[in-house]
Amino acid sequence: MADSTRWLVIGGGSKAGVYRTCPIFPCGRSTPPLPIAIECESETEARSLYRIFQPTLSKLSPKSGPSDILTAFQHSDGIRNFFPNGTRDFYAVVIGAPAGIHRTRTGAENSKGSFAYHSYRHTQSFWEALAFMVVKGQEARMPPLLTSTELAEDT
Repeated sequence: MADSTRWLVIGGGSKAGVYRTCPIFPCGRSTPPLPIAIECESETEARSLYRIFQPTLSKLSPKSGPSDILTAFQHSDGIRNFFPNGTRDFYAVVIGAPAGIHRTRTGAENSKGSFAYHSYRHTQSFWEALAFMVVKGQEARMPPLLTSTELAEDT
């Protein structure tokens, strides 16, 4: 990506904001679900995404667990639909440095560093990448990609 790439950090109190490079956070299953770093193609995109997340994040307790966060995010059409499915690639790096939602395969692979159990998922769904980050890559805790309501809308 060009020099215009920015990283939006959501959650995490004072760590939240827009950065030129991805900040390094502790990663792995034993760490809290927030903060999450999201690679954006521009500062404008990062600001727009921040505005979409802020109302939902402001309603969460600092001690909210993964299921509470997923439920809140899932009920936000803005968060779920900011990037239309199938239009972009996302690489959710749960274990790596930097951990976060990368936009390129190279970025995700470079995050391996010295991690013996580097973990990431490639998807074309921002919602799936976000959920993967919140549950720290634990498949059994992943929410449905489509809810019964969304499936009913297709008929």
